[in-house]
Amino acid sequence: MHLTIILSGFIASLVMMGLMQLITLSKIAEADMVRAIGSLITRRLHNCFWIGLAAYLLVGVGFSYLYALFILPMLNDGLLLAPVAASTLAGLAHGGIVGFALVIEVSDRHPVKRFRNAGFQVALAHIAGHIAYGFALALSMIALNGKLGALFSQLGQTPAAIFASVAALIALGLLVLSAWNENSHHNVLP
Repeated sequence: MHLTIILSGFIASLVMMGLMQLITLSKIAEADMVRAIGSLITRRLHNCFWIGLAAYLLVGVGFSYLYALFILPMLNDGLLLAPVAASTLAGLAHGGIVGFALVIEVSDRHPVKRFRNAGFQVALAHIAGHIAYGFALALSMIALNGKLGALFSQLGQTPAAIFASVAALIALGLLVLSAWNENSHHNVLP
């Protein structure tokens, strides 16, 4: 059970990170949560990616245990759509709280100028990211419990393998892109 929760939290965190990176790279909002956390710890932007990633993943896996408190009992009762809906809605609430806290409390005190003055777009980006986290977490728990096939009308384990492979490839690609951007002299963002 712990391995399922940890792996699901890891996958969901990477999905959220990927969405937040896409939002940042598209310049919709400054939603680079990994570097924001890393620079909050290191007090500078330079070389903050890996520390931020470690802290981000640790917190993401930690929150997966809280979400698991309501997802796993529903799975054990044979429900499949309910945990996806509940986890996605929990992500909406979680994102709303985080977005509100960032705008009200954290951004004005952040040590790196790039992450100060978070506005409405940043709050919405965090809401979207947390919704993706909740959705991916529930799907990951369903897949790792061998029930994704049942969710997709008894198609067997093929959907679980496809889901895990696609999620892993997207996460790996975005991780490489983020690391390259950290080490490149041609950063996409200032």
